[in-house]
Amino acid sequence: MVELKDATLTVDGQTLFTNLSVMAMNGKLTIITGLHGTGKTTLLRAMMGFIGLDQGLVSIDGELLTPLSATTFRRSMVYLPQAVEPSPSTFIPDTDDMEVAWAMDGVKSGEWNVETGARKEEDGLWQVGSEAGDYDGKRIVIADDPGPELLGRLKQAAADGLTVVVASRRDEYLRAANTVYELRVKSEEI
Repeated sequence: MVELKDATLTVDGQTLFTNLSVMAMNGKLTIITGLHGTGKTTLLRAMMGFIGLDQGLVSIDGELLTPLSATTFRRSMVYLPQAVEPSPSTFIPDTDDMEVAWAMDGVKSGEWNVETGARKEEDGLWQVGSEAGDYDGKRIVIADDPGPELLGRLKQAAADGLTVVVASRRDEYLRAANTVYELRVKSEEI
């Protein structure tokens, strides 16, 4: 389980959210949604301990995520970053302490990604673990705007008992979710 409690975060002078509480449960597909620029990706980064909150806390299975504990917690996570071409302004976290699984093209089927331990399947998607359902000790999957082709795998990971948190605006993800949290820009809040 991943929990944010009373979280407030300001980036570059802009408050993205205030007193936000999110609970992503084991065995459930939790979706973070909202318009572009509302802080979906930033919220995921805070859940992984790459960004500290101004106020509030993040906990993993009831244990507080801190700058000192974040590296240990990330070892139990799989991160699927946004499928964007890296540029100088693209956030590429130091993920030496966690699995990073990309949906990539241009790699021969069955080839192993040495950096992540993930294997490319026939359908062109990465499978973490040696076979479906084998997550090699991973308990949490965090996916940032995955394509619709990954929905089945993410639903299966939740069905297998993992905590799955996805940032997405896609209708198919919103329909499949067990829980949806919508982030709004400050001017939209009532």
